[in-house]
Amino acid sequence: MSHKNFLLLIISVATLVSCRPIGVPSSMASIGEGDEKTILSGDRESGKIWQIGRNGWKKGSSFICKSIIDIQTDGESRVWALGIDKENKCRLYEIEYPQMRILKSLEMGQGADKITYDPASSRLWVSCSDINSVWEVSIPLWSVVGKIDAPRNIVGSVVYDSLVYMAGSLPEASATNAVVSAEIDVIDKRRSTLKKRIALPNGSVFCGDIVSNGKYAYVTHTINHHNLPTVRPERGWMAVTALSIVDMDSMRLEATVLLDTPEKGAGGARGMCVSPNGKELAVALFGTGEVMTINLDGLHARLDSVLNDEERVLRTEDDRPIHEDLSFLYGLRKKYGPLGKGTGEVLYLDDKTILAANLYSGDIMEIVPDSKIKRFKRIGRALTSTPEGAGEALFSNATLSFQNWVSCATCHGSDGGHDAMSHIISTDSTVSKQMTSIPSIAFREVYDSTSIKRGSLAAMALDRKTASVKKSKHKKNNRTVTVSGEEVCREAVRRLLFTEPDNDECRALSIYLSSVSPKTSPYLKNGKLSQRAERGKQIFEDSGCAACHNGQKGSLEGLWQSAPYMKDGRVATLGELIERGHGLKDKVLNDKEKRDLEEYLLTL
Repeated sequence: MSHKNFLLLIISVATLVSCRPIGVPSSMASIGEGDEKTILSGDRESGKIWQIGRNGWKKGSSFICKSIIDIQTDGESRVWALGIDKENKCRLYEIEYPQMRILKSLEMGQGADKITYDPASSRLWVSCSDINSVWEVSIPLWSVVGKIDAPRNIVGSVVYDSLVYMAGSLPEASATNAVVSAEIDVIDKRRSTLKKRIALPNGSVFCGDIVSNGKYAYVTHTINHHNLPTVRPERGWMAVTALSIVDMDSMRLEATVLLDTPEKGAGGARGMCVSPNGKELAVALFGTGEVMTINLDGLHARLDSVLNDEERVLRTEDDRPIHEDLSFLYGLRKKYGPLGKGTGEVLYLDDKTILAANLYSGDIMEIVPDSKIKRFKRIGRALTSTPEGAGEALFSNATLSFQNWVSCATCHGSDGGHDAMSHIISTDSTVSKQMTSIPSIAFREVYDSTSIKRGSLAAMALDRKTASVKKSKHKKNNRTVTVSGEEVCREAVRRLLFTEPDNDECRALSIYLSSVSPKTSPYLKNGKLSQRAERGKQIFEDSGCAACHNGQKGSLEGLWQSAPYMKDGRVATLGELIERGHGLKDKVLNDKEKRDLEEYLLTL
């Protein structure tokens, strides 16, 4: 082949790759047995479900809706998927296999993102995180037969006999409480009543997934050490990645162990899967692009060896809680990777072979112990090939931090929200305050002294640049100093991730953060205010609230999902805030007016 023809070939291949659609494998499930097993992968970007053979060959792909969120099967012949339709509504689809045609669909609640299949009762339990609810769907009737209150920002559920274990992602209390943590609710599915509420260790937040081996429920989550100043990340000072184990028979938190090591953080966990023989647990380490496997028999044997039967307390030899011991899983865990960017889902093909889906790399990797990791299937072009996608990946990327301990998502979640806790931020000395959600701060391309709050990261960046300008002999000292969104991102990484980002990373982060906008409130009725909310809006305006809060803009945007309230998070709910008379001055509201005002505020 001539040099010219070789160059033309390279250019042609590069053109084909750049024109390939972006693929975001958001979910995986399998159907069939042995060599006939088919892997189904949902694509968040294209709305397609891919059918992939056991050998990695593509069998086909079918367009279902605008975006696929989750897939579930009965393992034999039935397929269900959650997705977003063209009207941006969440829908549950029943799909004919192997033709992959839509048989029927149901509209679900806002934020529907996880399906749990219950073969004993022929039910699907659909978790709706935005409205803190689980919807019970009868498969034979194909209708919603029940709606159950769930813990805040529910991430999923598992079924155990007559009980449903639901894992919440955010605390539901005042941030100034001594203990602030996400919880697991145990529901009697026959009566739809709460049997027990299980609190995770203090600081637990952002649960990634919940799975079961038939006896225990396993929940991944972060433990944010919100009572310590953010002055260093090493050895879990700021945050750690944890696995909590719940005995489903006794409805008791058995233990919480750490997935980090003394030398390096795990960076946050997402999806999990138990091996078919129940002996191993695979965990997707989202922040580092790795997969960790844990020997379950060895884990429970080790827990039994340190359990004080009288007090049922797990402590180390030096009398520390197990969830503070970074070496507890030594010899029981193996780590594979890095596999790609944003490893979010894992699936066992057999007792040893694991598939890992990389959200931002657009591919699925195959892990076989003692063998070289290889690509199983590329779903599409990597999301990181776009500036906004690269920024989204960096936001959750713990390898951007010192020793992989934390990422932006450690405190903000992968959607840019907040962890509902008060932190002692290093930029604010000893002041304890809530972490602000990204959508509510209206991230800007340019900041000056009139558009920032003192103590904020933007203010820190401005102070640094102002000092630099004053030292410069080539610039006028009296000119207005401004900082860009990229410079604010650089300051954030320096002060909270403790590394020095390059220009491309700062630019990508800035582009992504500028694109994040608040979710539409589920309290709107068909996108409009209800009659009660209209009355509440009038009260809001007549009471002078708009003078400080500027109507529906600025600090009140996304208010429905921003609890707790006030700078330090001392007020747990909007109802409590109104009851205290915040901002009402001398105006006194009756109970009906208070309910109307709350209804309006929840629509913002």
